[in-house]
Amino acid sequence: MNRRFQFSLRTALLAVFIIALVARPTSIWVRNYLANRGLVPVKGIVTFKGQPLKDALVVMVPATGGKPVQGVTNASGDYEIETLVMPGAYKVSITQAGPGNRVPPKYASASMSGLTINVSASGQNHFPFDLSH
Repeated sequence: MNRRFQFSLRTALLAVFIIALVARPTSIWVRNYLANRGLVPVKGIVTFKGQPLKDALVVMVPATGGKPVQGVTNASGDYEIETLVMPGAYKVSITQAGPGNRVPPKYASASMSGLTINVSASGQNHFPFDLSH
């Protein structure tokens, strides 16, 4: 193997190792920093007629106004909001993209869905939604 190529490969592998070594603790530090500022994780499950709802977009809009936050359900219907959120009241909308959309239209708007949650500063913030209506 060419000596220059070996050096480049070693350098590249070392760079990847260093980035991986630094990135993981940094993301943990950022999450801890945000948690110490009063932000908390939110997760839950979305079902439709008792069955997990896959690939549904869960959007939480602060009741007092502000930037919405969101998460997407997995094959088990579980979701986790992508960012930590401030405690308080939220209105929720749930939609599902694609031809297999089973979500009734009323859930597409946070102001019309009737879905609300109250995120607590302490304790479990696990919110299940059953879209059976």
